Amino acid sequence: MTQLANFGLHYHTRPGGSRGFHLEFLRPTYFELNNSRLQYIHIKLCDKHGRRLKLASGQATVLKFHLRRVIVEDKMNSHFIQVSSAAKTISGENKANKFSVQLPYTIKLHSDSVHGRWKVAISSAIIPSRFKLTIPDDFRILIVAFEDVKKYTIVLPHVSTLDDICNFLTNKTNLMLETEEDATTGGLRLKPLHHMTITMRSILYNFLGGAVPDIAKEPLIQIKCLKTKSFVFPRPPRFEHEFPANAFVYCNFVEPSICAGNFLHILRVLSLATDHKHGRHHLVKSFKNLEFHNVNVDELQTLSFELRSHDGQLINFQDEKSEVMFNLVFKRE
Repeated sequence: MTQLANFGLHYHTRPGGSRGFHLEFLRPTYFELNNSRLQYIHIKLCDKHGRRLKLASGQATVLKFHLRRVIVEDKMNSHFIQVSSAAKTISGENKANKFSVQLPYTIKLHSDSVHGRWKVAISSAIIPSRFKLTIPDDFRILIVAFEDVKKYTIVLPHVSTLDDICNFLTNKTNLMLETEEDATTGGLRLKPLHHMTITMRSILYNFLGGAVPDIAKEPLIQIKCLKTKSFVFPRPPRFEHEFPANAFVYCNFVEPSICAGNFLHILRVLSLATDHKHGRHHLVKSFKNLEFHNVNVDELQTLSFELRSHDGQLINFQDEKSEVMFNLVFKRE
């Protein structure tokens, strides 16, 4: 009965009207074979008391077996594994902030006083550098009004660089607005082709580089732009307030470490600092000083990872299907 939580049970109809159960193990359990050669396989279906099941005649019973090669690391003192969130899984739920990788074969690790203990570290990482803004959608609205009473309502998308903001606003042809980075302040420069008034929430105005001392008293901000005069935000956009500074890499195969007073299975803390003017889509990290952690499993089969911020929340990447890649170094000490 304890295995019922590990597989899905689906009642289906076969062609011709015959019906039966389809059982699919989401997390299969592997057992060592007692023979090096497979010639005959004898199957006996029993109930929980060990009594043979009595099935109606007619429909055949079909079983699918998955064989895996097992490597016992008795003589090896190190191992290198590359994992990626783009790997396919049985459930198909891999995302950039949470993914699992099933190795092509099982690696058995023997840790004892004679051979030493296994440790693991991340030697390099590739992670996305674009994140979703924490500003809600209805707070990212800009209302652009022209003198002829025409109004346009747009929603600023999830942006990660100043270039993203400039490209979005400039490409909105109905706004008749040119944008660029101001050489003096590093902020956003608006160059309107017509007189216009832009209304936005104070939270968005602050994010774009404005300054509102008391957002509660000034919930809305209006920017009056003249055709002959540009409007310049006094600061660069405040991406550092919107995006996580670090990514805490959690995994299912290391002993817990003490972090913020809690025991957490953290493999490494990765800095997410990037150039928010012309940033790349991915950050590439290579580490000279490897941080090794004790491995808390006897075999490596399915490796699971989560990328969380300092508050324990999963990091919201702009594209959840972006690839995350880790190079892992296992060694025995």
